[in-house]
Amino acid sequence: MTEKPRIARRSADSKRFGEISLEGVVRVFPPNFTALDAVSVAFRRGEIHMVLGENGAGKSTLVSLLSGMGKPDAGHIAVDGKPVIFASSADSLRSGVAIVHQRPLLCDGLTVLENAALGLPGLRLRRGARAEALERIESDWGIALDIKKNARDLSPRERLLAALLAALIRDPSFLILDEPTAVLEPDERDRFMETLARKRAEGLGVIVITHKLMEAVRWANRVTVLKRGKIAFTATAPLTEAELDPFFGASRATANAAMPTMPSDIADEGRVSFRVEGIAVDPANRPALKGVSFFAQGGQITGVFGHPGSGIDVLEDALCGMIAPSAGTISLARGDGERVT
Repeated sequence: MTEKPRIARRSADSKRFGEISLEGVVRVFPPNFTALDAVSVAFRRGEIHMVLGENGAGKSTLVSLLSGMGKPDAGHIAVDGKPVIFASSADSLRSGVAIVHQRPLLCDGLTVLENAALGLPGLRLRRGARAEALERIESDWGIALDIKKNARDLSPRERLLAALLAALIRDPSFLILDEPTAVLEPDERDRFMETLARKRAEGLGVIVITHKLMEAVRWANRVTVLKRGKIAFTATAPLTEAELDPFFGASRATANAAMPTMPSDIADEGRVSFRVEGIAVDPANRPALKGVSFFAQGGQITGVFGHPGSGIDVLEDALCGMIAPSAGTISLARGDGERVT
């Protein structure tokens, strides 16, 4: 007889579990989109397990279930082989699973310290004790961040670190990181991954959601590739990029293709073109854009690609008028030169 899942209500002493898994998990969103289709995968302490996949593969849905932000429509989550139900993100945290989202969830009106203390047991902030705990974590993880700084004044990189501190202060068994290196400089990425490898060796379970194949090849102990809601590939290290590339060939070819040059005119007279020429945008606490130019022609679908943290969301806001560029132009025009208003 199958054991009935129980609501996760674990004490601090019981947080030291060794494995969390999805067992035949199905997640369907209205009207009829299957985000996860009978997915079974285990994550173990002492491993860096990287989950890869193209946009829409089901990575974010998998993370939401592990972090208690959603429930399976079929199948279940298990901790050390015993089915559990994470009724909320608080349940997941209490069970020892902490997550750092791709876009960190911080209260902008609070400091780094106050954000880290949110949800911790007790009615008092215990500012001194919390500050000492964060300073120990910063020293251990090589993090340099002013914990008195207000969250609204943090850069994208600092917001990632603030969210990481908030996760680590809970001393989790498993740490889930969604695209953690996207906002880090290249030298910072290596140092960060080296720290993850050290903490993994000390027994932390690390789950990394990423698009970066070379990152997975270099640092992962285990890799799982999702494709259209199903597990397309899973293997332990060592791995090569050639083993993973077939699952990303089309998208990588598109990403690496030469960008088209802007035509001097548009062949079909009267057809509308959308032109972005040399725009610059520097919003507070978000990636800056500088010298961005591209065109889009009527009657065509034009795609704009960018990884998380690249400024793609800033470009979106600039194009729809939510942010005013400090330089450059955004215009509509016909092939005969007539401006469209």
